[in-house]
Amino acid sequence: MIVYDQMFRAVMNVIQNAVEHTKENGIIYIGAKEHDGRLTFIVEDSGSGFTKEALLHGTEQFFMDDTSRNGEAHYGIGLFLQNCG
Repeated sequence: MIVYDQMFRAVMNVIQNAVEHTKENGIIYIGAKEHDGRLTFIVEDSGSGFTKEALLHGTEQFFMDDTSRNGEAHYGIGLFLQNCG
């Protein structure tokens, strides 16, 4: 079962991150595919990619790899998903 609002927010978070980390005239690819009843979203960009720290901790609640962010618009929930069902 998909909770539409949560799915939409999660996908938009990832897309927003791609926009923020891709330089002007960079490339962002957004796609989706279904296989065996599972929906997969793909977001790829020509940005700098994840740091080693982000790869280790990126799905933890409130993790923010970019310490320069002031917290006014970012809360560190971009890749954190909790099972609500």
